[in-house]
Amino acid sequence: MKRSEHKLPKDPLNNPPKDLSPTPQLLEHVLLRASEASRGFAKLLMSFMQVAQWDLNAAANSIVPNINYAKSADKKFAFESYVNHRMLSGFENENFHVNAAESTAIDPEKTPQQCFKEFHELRSADVLDVITSDPQGNFAKYCLHRFLDIVHQRMEESFFGNLEHRDQVSAGIHPKSQFYQDFLKLAKAMWILHRLAYSFLPKARIFQVQRGTGFSPLYMDNVTRLSETDMNNSNATWEVAFTVVPGLRVDKTIIKCQVYVVAAPVSDS
Repeated sequence: MKRSEHKLPKDPLNNPPKDLSPTPQLLEHVLLRASEASRGFAKLLMSFMQVAQWDLNAAANSIVPNINYAKSADKKFAFESYVNHRMLSGFENENFHVNAAESTAIDPEKTPQQCFKEFHELRSADVLDVITSDPQGNFAKYCLHRFLDIVHQRMEESFFGNLEHRDQVSAGIHPKSQFYQDFLKLAKAMWILHRLAYSFLPKARIFQVQRGTGFSPLYMDNVTRLSETDMNNSNATWEVAFTVVPGLRVDKTIIKCQVYVVAAPVSDS
């Protein structure tokens, strides 16, 4: 999967073509759009942190500690990883764990069809229209819960000098600020990825790679500009420092995860 630059205010999911059935190719496309949205929101968070005079090195280290980055700019991948981890937590659950009261007795034949229908409906819809027309729906709840999770109290207070976003969200109100509108674009991209993953039977499963795992191009893509040829020509052994964007498995197809790699420690023996 190629990484491409993306400016958050431009929603890449507007006016999509009509897809008649879920396919691995469509899933890969939607995962790419979700990763672009997370990258854009991570950049937005970093810009707010800089204005608030955060120590970005310390912030990156608190997300993924003790990483020997090849370049200082590579710390951006830690923030992107943070956004993806927070937004995709609970992916294995049919409703992202946002509705604990919902029955777990789900019709396995009906659910994929319903999820694909929901995927199409939200994919082409205005996100504000969706959350205002169904404020008690799972997607609206997902937005509220994940905002509180990704923008913690100290972060919000340093960004805005108050906790107005948190107070509104905790009361079930979606703020009207541009910052929250940008977050909603991210939430939409993640939610439709989840709906599409559940449109398969069996459902698509998310995966990530643990730190220290040897790099394998069979199911991983390196997020840096270091090419596979350069890596093969190097005397170093490469290992995963952290997963930036999780991958997906659907049937026998693997959609690669995106990882940050570092040279493995050299043995003294």
